[in-house]
Order: sequence, then C-alpha cells, then structure tokens
Amino acid sequence: MLIFPLNKIFKFSIVSLAFLLLNGNLLSSEKIIFISRTNETKFYHTLFNNIREKNFCLISNQAGTGKYLFMPSYKKKLSYLHEMAANHNLLIYRILTPEHGLSGQSESTGIDTDLMLTGNIPIFPVYHKTIGELAVLFDGCMSILFDLPDAGIRPFTYRTILTRTIQALGAMGKKIPLYLIDQPNPASIYDAMGPMVQESYFSYLGEEAIPFFPGYSYAELARYYISRHHLSMDIRYIAMPHYTPGAHVLDYPMDPPSPSLPHKRALHCYWIGIFLEGTSIDYGKYSKDPFCLIGHPDIDFSIQPPRISGIKWVNYVYKPFGGIYKDRLIRGYRMEIDDIKLVDPVKSSYKILEYFHKNYPDIKIFTYNPPVFIFDKITGSSSMRTFLEKGLSYEKWFKIENSTITKFNRNMYNFRLY
Repeated sequence: MLIFPLNKIFKFSIVSLAFLLLNGNLLSSEKIIFISRTNETKFYHTLFNNIREKNFCLISNQAGTGKYLFMPSYKKKLSYLHEMAANHNLLIYRILTPEHGLSGQSESTGIDTDLMLTGNIPIFPVYHKTIGELAVLFDGCMSILFDLPDAGIRPFTYRTILTRTIQALGAMGKKIPLYLIDQPNPASIYDAMGPMVQESYFSYLGEEAIPFFPGYSYAELARYYISRHHLSMDIRYIAMPHYTPGAHVLDYPMDPPSPSLPHKRALHCYWIGIFLEGTSIDYGKYSKDPFCLIGHPDIDFSIQPPRISGIKWVNYVYKPFGGIYKDRLIRGYRMEIDDIKLVDPVKSSYKILEYFHKNYPDIKIFTYNPPVFIFDKITGSSSMRTFLEKGLSYEKWFKIENSTITKFNRNMYNFRLY
C-alpha cells in the first residue's frame, strides 16, 4: 500500500490524490479529493466538476446532500440539487433512501408518502435491501453519490447501507464508481471505544469488524473495509480539508439523521441510552426528551443512581408514547449533561446497567429473543452482558476489551485521512 501523511500534505482547498490499494494483487482504484465546505454552493459546483459520468444515483437523506432536493442552496439565486447538476450536464438518475426516508422523518419504512419535490426524480427505499437487491437498483446508474451522515456508532443502519453498497459495486468490478462524501464523525471527541463486534453478531445493525464507537470517519472506515474484504472497485472520497477529528464536532451544525435524534442533546444522550435498547429499562426514545430519560415502572427513588462524570440526575416521572411501556407511568431520572467531553458513554452505560442489576434483582434486564439476546445484537458482542450478569466491574471488562481496541487502532493506521 502506498502511504502518505495526508493530514500534512495538502495546502489548498482541493487536492486530488490517486492511489492503488495493493495486497498481492491489484484491487481497487482510489481517489481522494479534498473540497472545502465553507460555501455549500461552491462545494457542489466543485463536486459536480469532478463527476465525469453523465448521471448518478444519489443515496442520501435530509441530513446530507438530499436536503437540497427540498430546499435551494443558493442564497442569491435559488437552485435545487438537480438544477445544479444539470448546469454541469449531469442527471440525477435515481434517489435511494435509507431508514426514515429522504426526509429523515419517516418512522421506519424508509418511504415518505407525502414528498413534494421538484424534478420528478424516481425514489426507491434501500432500507434492509440485500447486496443483490442493491445491485438491481444500481442498474442504469453510471455512478453513485453517497452522503448519509450518521450518529457516530456502529449499530446504525446507514453504515450497513454503505457496506452493502460497497459489496454490490465491488461485485461489479469497477463498472460503477462510488463518490463517498465524507462527514465529521459526531462522536470523534472520543477515541475508538466500546465492545468490539464479534462476527457471529453481524446483522443489519452492523456488518463491519469495528468497535461500538469506531472513532473514525466514513471514508476512513470504508478504506479499511474495502482492503479487509479485498474488493475491486472504483471509489472517490470527497474528503474534508483542515478537519481535525473532535475539534470541530461540538460546533458543527447538526442535521437530524432520524426522527428520534432531533438535536444535539438527544444525540449526546443517545450515545449512552442506546446501550439500554434491548433491555427492560426504558431509555426515553418515545418521550419529549429522547434518550435523556431512563426508568422502569417498578423502581422507586430510594436508591439514587450512580455518580457519573459529566452527568447530573434529576428525579423524573413520565409516560412513553411508544415502546414496551407505552402510556404507562415510568419512575426514573432525567440526564443533565454539563459537558459531553467529560462523559465516557460506554462506562456510563455500564454503570447504569450495573445499578439496575444490583439494586433491582427482580427486574429481568436483558431481553432474550432466540437465538440471541437483543442487547448482544446491538452491542455486537456478548462480553458486556456476560460481565454485568456476573457482577464484574467495568474496569475488569475494559481491561480485556481494550486490547482489541488497541489492535483495531493499529489496523486503522494506514487508512487514516485526518
């Protein structure tokens, strides 16, 4: 593999670098294009100048490039995405949408039933599509433009759409180039952390050998994935100049990637609350303060939750409008996060589950859905649940798990862009 210190070699807003990934045989052609996003209109003009094919299929939603199918990007002269593309003699051939649809507001199906878009571009959902089904949808696409910002964790279905897109295009053997717009990882304020996925737990919640918090960007993880699977494809990464992981994230504007993550508070709570999915503990997803509430109908307030760095607890009673406790009164706590940088989400979630396990032994925390525990499916591993059920401390679990994270970071070294 040809290795360049990419974070030090570029001095301009646009830099193109051609690579050949080698692993005994010629595998994938790779091009990395750095384009500044300080001006969105200029960004798309530059992007479309780099797309040489006559048409492209767009995989996106309102959190990414798809927003400009709803709204114009020009400030002085209104122009929608398909109009900007047409100015560069490009046609948006097909729109492919993830879970929650193009709007990012559909609850589950990936289909928006009331869209009002200009351009009359056909829209197809790709949520839960197999690699073969994606290949069929790619028929007629001369290139693919992918832009799906996620929540910074492994079990997010947008990541699976990317890996299956890569697999489908890889099977075609460089016939259709993929343009992957890189985005800041919102959880890059943390290093890679959390349970390392076990391949036996691969599912639509994640099919990559990465930790729960991978820590790297879409493009970096895609480079690792393509090399690890020895795929032959043509991929162009639209990278971020002058981007420093973690440094820009807290001030970076957030476009909600799903209905349950309407703002940054929800996102920050989500990094902790997602670990409670697959348990009998309510985690506030179906509340007016999503993921920031935790509780259970059978607890009381006599035993306060554990002290956790960066988090303050407020006694709270609420009624979820969905989920297993729909319309039931929940006794619980509201999380107040003073500084997300002080919060270790993995340790925090472990301590919360440990609190319920020790203080409420009559509550069956982990839900078993044969052949697996749902918690294991979400975390991608049985290790965290096993240690909790045995009453072992976070420190003992972390000591074992951290060795796999160290190995993962070593493997990622040659694929870093920033």
